[in-house]
Amino acid sequence: MFKYVTPNLDRILSSLVFTLSIFGCDSEKSSSPVVEIDQSSFEDMKMRAQDVSKDLVEPEPCESDCPWPKFSGSEIVFTNIFDFEGTSVTSIAADPSVIHTGFRYEMFFTCINYGLGDPPPTQLCSAFSSDGRNWTQTPGPFGGGILSGEQGSGAFALEGVDTVYLGVDGYALFYSTYPESANADPVSGYPATLRLATGTSVNGPFVPLSESPLRKTPSGPDHDAIYSPSSIQTSEGWQMVYAGHCFPRQGVDCPLTAGGVSLLFAKSPNLFGPWVKIDPPVFGENRPEWAGIMVAEPSLVKDQDFYYMFITGFIAGPDGEKPNAIGMVRSRTLDGPWEWNPVPIIEKKETEIGVVAPSVVVRDGKFQLWYTSIDSEGIYRIAYSESN
Repeated sequence: MFKYVTPNLDRILSSLVFTLSIFGCDSEKSSSPVVEIDQSSFEDMKMRAQDVSKDLVEPEPCESDCPWPKFSGSEIVFTNIFDFEGTSVTSIAADPSVIHTGFRYEMFFTCINYGLGDPPPTQLCSAFSSDGRNWTQTPGPFGGGILSGEQGSGAFALEGVDTVYLGVDGYALFYSTYPESANADPVSGYPATLRLATGTSVNGPFVPLSESPLRKTPSGPDHDAIYSPSSIQTSEGWQMVYAGHCFPRQGVDCPLTAGGVSLLFAKSPNLFGPWVKIDPPVFGENRPEWAGIMVAEPSLVKDQDFYYMFITGFIAGPDGEKPNAIGMVRSRTLDGPWEWNPVPIIEKKETEIGVVAPSVVVRDGKFQLWYTSIDSEGIYRIAYSESN
């Protein structure tokens, strides 16, 4: 699936000869013994290097019957602990969005600081890591958060962030906002609106743009909410997959979708819009058991052969849908059809209520996966797994 590119061997071996000379092996500059490599020896070294490199080069891109990435094991890698009136309190760390900047990992996630009000607003926080496992939370300007909601506004709570790294220009964050429960419609967490903010530092602050980059469609599949955006750059600009939510009720004629959730697409020639909705992803047959009655919370990435969406599968329960597993689908193109992986990659453990909200980075020939683990006490933590 991944291709390792073999460097130019002539250039490497020539550099070796040059390196030997500048480190005391040139007879004109040093009395040290001279290392001489004649042409026949040079060709012999090159042939042996080529033989070794054959073991490092995989075949051409996979054309058919391509294997799925295999994941093994998982571990909790981040717990959000903050000081509340002199006491260490474990808070929410959920919905991770992880990037690699070229020299370190950075993560944005949903958090709550219980010292900021009653009820406290849901915020966005950030952290950084050298290895993706050991994280240091950044001291954001809003009680630890890098972006915070406001009492009495439609943006009281923030969650479900998608991070785009802009290099020297900083960051762009897509995320969803919704009002406090007293102003919810039809239930808590709704209506939810997509927003976009920018900032120059992982520590914040971030400044929201005045307008939503993508508006909901009345009585459409995203009538009540746009959640869990995940964007990717293409040859034509940008494309986004997101979870649209719509709940049928008087005056709202939603499309019939399981659980009221649909995965939807939008595209734009520019990251900052205008974004236009396009045909939703088309999924193949043989829907697996792990996908349950609905899927949500996509993370969209690309490797050499495929586009992949990592998604949460929800099963029906006596009191509503429950997040049961994280799985993946793939397609040669963003147009689909999207092929189901028949087996899940992460299943909830006996000590967990659910596993949700994957975020994936493709790096060093493997998929690195962060997700939210919800334990039996209702604590949200960030967990990690990777393909082998």
